[in-house]
Amino acid sequence: MVISLLFWQMLWVLQLLLVAAVVEDSNTETLLKQLFNTTYDVDMKPSDDLTVVTITPNTFILLSMDQTQETIQYSEEFLLKWFDPILYWNKSEVAYDKDWVKIEASKAWIPDVIITNAISIDELLDKDLQMADLHYDGIIRTSLPAVVSSPCPLKIENFPYDVQKCNISMGSWSFDRDFVAVNSSVETLWPQKGRIEVELCLNMFAAISMMLQLVSDMMPKASRLPLLGNYIIAEVFVVTAATIAAIVIQQVHHHVHTSAIRPPNWLRCLVLCDCKQRLDSVSEASTTSSVEVPEQTIQSFTILKTSLHQTAILVRDTLQRMSSVSENQLLWLKILDKTDLLCLVLFQIANIVVTVVFWR
Repeated sequence: MVISLLFWQMLWVLQLLLVAAVVEDSNTETLLKQLFNTTYDVDMKPSDDLTVVTITPNTFILLSMDQTQETIQYSEEFLLKWFDPILYWNKSEVAYDKDWVKIEASKAWIPDVIITNAISIDELLDKDLQMADLHYDGIIRTSLPAVVSSPCPLKIENFPYDVQKCNISMGSWSFDRDFVAVNSSVETLWPQKGRIEVELCLNMFAAISMMLQLVSDMMPKASRLPLLGNYIIAEVFVVTAATIAAIVIQQVHHHVHTSAIRPPNWLRCLVLCDCKQRLDSVSEASTTSSVEVPEQTIQSFTILKTSLHQTAILVRDTLQRMSSVSENQLLWLKILDKTDLLCLVLFQIANIVVTVVFWR
C-alpha cells in the first residue's frame, strides 16, 4: 500500500514537471512566432538608421608566429552586440518572464562584420549551428569563434628588446560607415610590474647564447676556441652573475617587506655608512604640584590617573611598534636600493674589464 502511494506521488510530480516544461516551451515558442513573423526579412537591414555594432574580444590565444612570412595565427572569439528595432517585446504583454531568449542566429539579421586584413579564416562553428541571445529591449549579441591568420610586419631594429605590435582590422563588408558603425570595447591587461631586472638579464643571456651559437657555426672547426668565443663566454658568466644578484635582491626585498626584520648594524654601517644606535628608550617627564582637595576626590583622581597612565603606555607601545616596523622597512629599502646601484656599477665595470682584456 505504501509503495503504491509513493508511486502515484512520484507520477504526479513528474506530470507537474512535464506540464511546466511544456508551458515554458509553449511560452518561448509563442514569443518567437510573435517576433519572427512573415514581415521580418533576415537579408535586409531592419532599419535605415545607423546601426552601432560593439565588438568585444572574449578570448584571444596566439597560436604561432611565422617570422619569415611575417604572419601570426591566433584563435579568437569576438562578441558582437547591436540593436534590432524590430525584435523586441513588452514583458507585461507576454507570458515569457525572462529577459533573454536564445534564438538561432540564422533567423535574425546579423551585421557582416569580418576581419578585413585576415589571410585565412577557419570558423570553429558552422553558421547553421550558431546561436544568438536576444534581449527584450532589442539588443542582440552573438560570437564569432575562429582560427585566423593575419599579417604582422616585424620591426627588429631594437632586437633583442623589440616589441611587436600586430594590428587586427574589423569592419562591415557590405555597408559603409553611414549605415554600420563598428566600435571596439577592449580591456587592457598590463604586464605585472616588477622583476624587470631579472627579465632583462634573462633576455641578455638568451641573446648572448644565440650570438655564441651563430659565431660557432661561422667559425672554422678547431680544437681551441677563438678570441671572440672566449669573450662571449666571459660575458655569459657576467650576465649569469647579474641574474643571480637580481634574484637574490628581489627575494630579500620580498622577505623583509613581509616580516619587517630590523637590518643588522654591520649592514647599515657597510651600505648606508650609518652607525648610529637607535634610542629605544623614551624619557618620561613628570610634574608635581600640591593642591588641597578632599580625600574622596583624591582617590577618584588616583584611579583615573592610573587608568590614563595605562592607556598612555598602551598607546605609546603601539605607536613605537608601528614606527619601528615602518623604520625597518624604510631602512631595508635604502639598503637594497644602494645594493642594487652598487651591483649595477660593479657589473658595468666587469663588462668594461672583460672588453678591455679581450680587445686586441
